[in-house]
Amino acid sequence: MNGSEGYAERERTLLESVEEAIAAPGSTGEYATPGSALRWLLTLTWGDLQSARYEAANGIWSIRCAALVDRIIGITHLVGPLPWDEVPVDLLLDGVYERIHEAIGTPTPLSDEARRRAQEVKDRRGNAR
Repeated sequence: MNGSEGYAERERTLLESVEEAIAAPGSTGEYATPGSALRWLLTLTWGDLQSARYEAANGIWSIRCAALVDRIIGITHLVGPLPWDEVPVDLLLDGVYERIHEAIGTPTPLSDEARRRAQEVKDRRGNAR
């Protein structure tokens, strides 16, 4: 690097990346209120649970999955269940979403229509691969 490259033309340093992240917090409103922040964290945690299941040694469950369920339960007690259409379809179709909510006294039964729609999403995703 001869010093003439612009910021966009070179790889950013760690601190430059941090500064960029600091400059744009909450730009999409996820953290506008404590409630919206918790709902956003709940959404992320459901996605993390799906990822943890894929990464589990047996492909089904792991200690990390159990820890994420604990987080889902804690946040759900604060803000209520996440709507089914904001949860990864695999967690809907295999019953994880309903089982977690049933266990904490907040049943969230899926209608046949919701299951059908979730299956269509999964089928489309499978065909796109």
